[in-house]
Amino acid sequence: MSRSISQDMRTAIYAPETEEAFILLLEIDNPDDPADPIRVALNNDNVTSTVSGRYNPGVVFAGGMFHLELPAEDGENINTVRIAVDNVDQRIVQAIRNTAEPPNVRLWLVSSRDVNTVETGPYRFELESAEYDSLFVRGELVFESVVNRRWPRDSFTPATTPGVF
Repeated sequence: MSRSISQDMRTAIYAPETEEAFILLLEIDNPDDPADPIRVALNNDNVTSTVSGRYNPGVVFAGGMFHLELPAEDGENINTVRIAVDNVDQRIVQAIRNTAEPPNVRLWLVSSRDVNTVETGPYRFELESAEYDSLFVRGELVFESVVNRRWPRDSFTPATTPGVF
């Protein structure tokens, strides 16, 4: 699967050495409290980004550590992405505990040269399962399952739509 990336990024990737860094931006959005998402940048320092105009003014992604394990592309199974985030803020565990709906997770790749321009993404996931301890919050991310959506979304019964019957 080909992805288009900027010429600057392509040049930095192919260069024997470069000063440019590639930063993953992670946003975990609790559907029960969408006003206060958790934002982490895979970087030593905080990153303020508009994420290609999605946020105006820019929002702060806290510099931190997380690990992504991408699935093998075998074409046979529905792929899941494993994620581990440092458990440095109580809000992370509270967001998992206090939600009735699976949290939404978005991931972007930006360059240190221009953190406001998204090189690739957003990749949208749902947090399917999670576990945590004092050091890490680990979870499995799945792409939104279009196949398992209920269709039609609503039920048409004599009680809810008497005009149909």
